[in-house]
Amino acid sequence: MLGPLPGPHRERIAAAWPEAGITDSGYGDVVLSWTYDPQPVVDLLSAATPPRWVQLRSVGVDERILALTAAAGTTLTTGRGAHGVAVAEHAVTLLLAVLRGLPDLIGQQRDRVWLVPPTLRELAGRTVGVIGAGDVGGHVAALMRAFGTWVRVLRYRAQGRLTAPPALPWADELYGPDERDAFLAGLQVLVVAAPLTPATRGMLGEREFALVAPGCVVINVARGPIIDHPALVSALRSGHLGGAALDVTDPEPLPPHSPLWSEPGVLLTPHCADHTQATDTRFVDLYLDRVRRFRSGQPLDAVDPVVGY
Repeated sequence: MLGPLPGPHRERIAAAWPEAGITDSGYGDVVLSWTYDPQPVVDLLSAATPPRWVQLRSVGVDERILALTAAAGTTLTTGRGAHGVAVAEHAVTLLLAVLRGLPDLIGQQRDRVWLVPPTLRELAGRTVGVIGAGDVGGHVAALMRAFGTWVRVLRYRAQGRLTAPPALPWADELYGPDERDAFLAGLQVLVVAAPLTPATRGMLGEREFALVAPGCVVINVARGPIIDHPALVSALRSGHLGGAALDVTDPEPLPPHSPLWSEPGVLLTPHCADHTQATDTRFVDLYLDRVRRFRSGQPLDAVDPVVGY
């Protein structure tokens, strides 16, 4: 096991796999990573006989881990399925905070100032675009529709123009990877909920921000490098974007000199969207289901090395 696995969760795993010896360091035939830091996994894969199976806590996969496991033939699985509820709630919280001007209002409360703000903004009726159709993206889209929005989803596993199938009932419109411009055109809210892969790294820059509607609010609860941050700051300062809320940045932690700290209309949280006890429990539930599958020789929903998740 890599990372500080809490005692109750360790006990559940030990009870489900009594013949397995659980260790916190050194070689393991099976590796459960409780940390989001990829470096310990990279070190283990580089320095020892490759394990048969590595389970990550994150959804996106560090490119070094992807390469090492592919070369060694190691089965690689992620935390896909455990994070969506918490991250989606955080995304909606951030969006509503920006639309309702909560950072300024909280500042007024701190300063004991009673000042009615300019006209606030509503979420209902807006066109919302969600990048990513997985666990996080699906939960984000479902919550957005509950607010009476029109939801577009950009799905990277699909090709060409698509009609939302029954498996994606929360998508009013579904777009494939070759339709990014059409997906972005006129969006009033843009939520990034996709894993970081070669296809998504740097995918949102000056050109893409110019396609969304004036006043669009950008939310990123995925990975920082998906967004070109200088382009984001430029679009905010020009007035084309109407705000941004980021739970992830590039790099992390965000350096003190970054203009994002003090940019008007920007709300920052320190990569904490899924830091809930319920997320931890869901992750262990997911791991235990895979332990059962591993022991019985069933498929483990392994990472696709081509797409990277």
